[in-house]
Amino acid sequence: MNDNFESDSEVNIFAIDLIALASFWLIALKTRRFWPYWITGWQLIAIFGHLQKLMFVEILARPYALLSMYISYPILFVILYASGSSGRRSDARA
Repeated sequence: MNDNFESDSEVNIFAIDLIALASFWLIALKTRRFWPYWITGWQLIAIFGHLQKLMFVEILARPYALLSMYISYPILFVILYASGSSGRRSDARA
């Protein structure tokens, strides 16, 4: 039962990451800013990690989990930077 639960949760996380990738990609297509391209690239790396885990069962859980966790930090930092810089730009126009 534990293996089935892990497999189901991995597929659910993969689906969520696919939705996030599509969202970041659409943002990147509609803006002239550079940060959506970085986020889309890092999200694509996460997607490839999920694909490898789904294709090769023998991949160890710990390195896979570390990749999934650590890839989110650069994405978070870029989102924080982008949200902070957009506020400064509107202040400069006023």
